[in-house]
Amino acid sequence: MPHPCALIEEGMQGFEACELGKAAYAADKVLGKAPAEAVASLKEVLIANAPAITERLNAAMAKIGEWVEQAEGFATEQTPLLVKEIVWWGAADGGYWVAFGVLFLTIAFLWSFFCYKRWEVIREMPHDAGEAMRFFAFAVPILTAILGFLFVMVNIMSMLKPLVAPRLYLIEYFRALTR
Repeated sequence: MPHPCALIEEGMQGFEACELGKAAYAADKVLGKAPAEAVASLKEVLIANAPAITERLNAAMAKIGEWVEQAEGFATEQTPLLVKEIVWWGAADGGYWVAFGVLFLTIAFLWSFFCYKRWEVIREMPHDAGEAMRFFAFAVPILTAILGFLFVMVNIMSMLKPLVAPRLYLIEYFRALTR
């Protein structure tokens, strides 16, 4: 707890009593009881400076009130933007994985198309290289199509939920934050 004399500035009357107040404060800490004349002197100084102290406290409270009003205005102005950003971030997060799945599906399609156009060349390849190439011609599109389909199906709802039902998404988002 700060010493009461910390509220007294040099311009206030009774500043010279501050040393006596500090001594009383120290004596109270050591002895457990401050000298009566020191306490009485400190009370007189505080009573004499009450208007100036009250004025400083009122100015501080007014400044705090301004800060609260500014914070309220900032929160009121920024809350809709924050909510919009949370919703779009949720859609983008799911959309990233959906796009990743679509990329796999595209690779599967392009590989299948490439192998279809080159099937005669692949079929006529020598024994070992031809078997490996024929295996990859069928396995790569199947595996990438399965992976792509899984990525899309698993993440499509997490991408669409913020766009279709933003309030439900926000409720679930904030509920997850409180856990």
